[in-house]
Amino acid sequence: MVAALLAWAAWQMGQPAPAAPGVVLAPAEEVAARRYGPGAGKGGARSGGRQVIAVYDRRSATVYLPEDWDGSDLVDRSVLLHELVHHVQAVNRVPAVCAAQWEPQAYELQARWLAAQGVDDPLAAIGVDRLTVKVSSMCWRH
Repeated sequence: MVAALLAWAAWQMGQPAPAAPGVVLAPAEEVAARRYGPGAGKGGARSGGRQVIAVYDRRSATVYLPEDWDGSDLVDRSVLLHELVHHVQAVNRVPAVCAAQWEPQAYELQARWLAAQGVDDPLAAIGVDRLTVKVSSMCWRH
């Protein structure tokens, strides 16, 4: 499944398909902590009001998915696809001021893939709207 989704993402992006990243199932709290830092995953793996579903770690070229990820579920597979888009972006050094600028393309391809699978409203299926995509693509300085 990883190889097929990775090849589809790279093809859609017009990029060479890299070797597959590692894929690890981890507790939801660990997935959130990998995204937002230690302690971020307490209370249902939420941070900043949004549920953390998966994370791509560029340093280790690894996708982290929650333990309850279900490969037979279309939305869960689309989450893996989203993170694989980030892998293609990172390996092919797609230009961005910050990694957040990669989010619109990842959401676009996730929605496109879901639509191709027959999902009528892909953004609703993954729980985002255009504003969420826009905000998630902003480079924030701390």
